Amino acid sequence: MLQSGGGFLDWGIVIGPKEMPAPDSEFVDFGANQVEYRLKLSDGAYVWYEFQ
Repeated sequence: MLQSGGGFLDWGIVIGPKEMPAPDSEFVDFGANQVEYRLKLSDGAYVWYEFQ
């Protein structure tokens, strides 16, 4: 799996094998005003964007 982003960035991309579970496009609420949007690009790949 290859992941880029994070740290001080508010977006990233995750790329893995086609068999890797990739979320459908969704909002994920981590609480404490931290929400992430995940957008599936294809099997095994998605981008995420974090906002508060």
